[in-house]
Amino acid sequence: LGLARSMDRDRHETILRGGDPATDHDPRVQHRERRRTMRRIHGMVWLLWIWLATRVDGNDLDRIRWERYACDGRERNASQTCVERDESLSRWMRRQMRSPRYAALSCYVDKSAAKHYATTQVPWLKAPETLAIYNNGTIPQLKRKEMPPSYALKSTHGSNLVMLVTNGYIYKGNAGRLYKNQFLTRRKITKIGMLFLRTCKQCRREVQYRNVQRAVLVEEFLGTGLPVAYKVHVMSGDVVALDLDYFVVTNSTTGHARNRVKRIVERDATALSAQFAHRGCSSLQQQPPVHAMELLFHAARQLASGFRYLRADFFWFNASWYFGELTLSPQAGVGRMDLWFGQKFLAKIGYCAQVMTNYP
Repeated sequence: LGLARSMDRDRHETILRGGDPATDHDPRVQHRERRRTMRRIHGMVWLLWIWLATRVDGNDLDRIRWERYACDGRERNASQTCVERDESLSRWMRRQMRSPRYAALSCYVDKSAAKHYATTQVPWLKAPETLAIYNNGTIPQLKRKEMPPSYALKSTHGSNLVMLVTNGYIYKGNAGRLYKNQFLTRRKITKIGMLFLRTCKQCRREVQYRNVQRAVLVEEFLGTGLPVAYKVHVMSGDVVALDLDYFVVTNSTTGHARNRVKRIVERDATALSAQFAHRGCSSLQQQPPVHAMELLFHAARQLASGFRYLRADFFWFNASWYFGELTLSPQAGVGRMDLWFGQKFLAKIGYCAQVMTNYP
C-alpha cells in the first residue's frame, strides 16, 4: 500500500511538470522510487525475522542449548571411577564432583539442555514447555514478556534456585519450608532473576556446574497445586531407590508448607521393583499405577545409561510422566546418603580391583 501511494505521488509530480507519466522517466524520480522500495523491503524482512523469532518453541530452545555443549555420549562412560578402599557413597560422590572429568558433564546438569537429552533418549517422555531463556544481556526483557498465570522461574546452573509464580504471588523455598510471599511486580521478579544469574554456590564445590552457561529458565507450571517430585536413584543400570519429595501445607491461610521426603528402598534386595514402589506411593493423593511405575523406572534406566550413579527427577501429571532434571551428586554428597546405601549398593557402582577381595 505504501509503495502504491509513492508511485501515485511520483506520477502526480510528473503531470505537474507537464510530462507524460507513461513515457517520462525522470532519473531523480526513479532513484527516489528505488530507495523507497528498498526501505520497505528491509522493513518487511525485519518484521518477518521478529515473527520467526517469536515462533521458536521450547523444544528448539532446549535443542539449541544442548548443541552448545560437545556431548556425544562417550563422556558418560569415562567420567565416574570405581569405589576405593573404605569409601562410603558420600565420600565417593565428593571425590567425583571434584574431579576434572566431571567438567565434561555440564550438558547433563544444565536444566534446559537436559530436557532435550531426556526427550531424545526417551521419545514418549514429556517435559515442561520452555517459555523463555534469559542471560545477563537479555534478562531485562523479562519485565515485558507475556507470561501465563502460573510459571516456574529457575536457574540452569544450580539447585535450590527455583521460584514458583502464580498470578504474581511467588512460592520460594527456605530451609525446607515453602512459603507464599506477598504479590510481586514483574520488575521485582526480574531482579530476582538477576540474582539467580549471579548466584552459583555449586560452581565452587561441584565441577560439573562450572562450565554450565548461566541462564534463567522460564517454563510452564504443571498443575495448580504444589508438585510431587519422583526422584529415582540409578546405579549401574538398576533402580535402587525412589524418593518422594512433596509438600504438606501447614497453614492454609498464609500458604506455608513443609517439605517432606519419603525414601523407598528394598532392604533385602539390590534393586527396587515397580510393585514395591507402587505400594510405597499409597499415601499420595494421585498414586501412579503399577505400569506407570514400570515406565518410570524404564525411563530412568535409559537416562542413566553409561553412568555408574545418576538421579533422575520426574513429575506425574495428567496420567503422564514429565522430566524434571538430572543430578550427579544429590545434596553435594552429604553423609545421610550412607544411612540408606551400604556396601551391597556400592558393589553395584563397582569396587576397584585392589579392594574386591575385601568385599566378596
